[in-house]
Amino acid sequence: MPPSLAESLFITIGNGFSPEVHLIVTKIQGLLWSTADIVLIWFLLKIVGLARADQARAGAVWRYRLLVLSAVLVPFLIVMPTSRAFFVLESGIFGLQFGVLIYTLATDTRSLLDFLRAIITRART
Repeated sequence: MPPSLAESLFITIGNGFSPEVHLIVTKIQGLLWSTADIVLIWFLLKIVGLARADQARAGAVWRYRLLVLSAVLVPFLIVMPTSRAFFVLESGIFGLQFGVLIYTLATDTRSLLDFLRAIITRART
């Protein structure tokens, strides 16, 4: 059976990607995704910080430090010489970012929900 139009298209596109081009595209994608993750987690930490302050709880400074550490590591993705080195660094960045995210959600979900409930209650009155 002859290949479909979609199969032919993907084969043609795939043949244009050398390992070097693939690594460059992967680096760009990793840089963009890691930057987006940093921005989203930073805003989540700001919102959680407001909730913690509203309940007179201490801020979560070390979470910001881990997020900043991941941000410092992101530019090094560009200079990784091999896909293996890139993967190891990207895994470390991902681990830092999502460790902060998961820990924050696990420990501050209740305070965040209470904070949002208080805002909604104040808005109704």
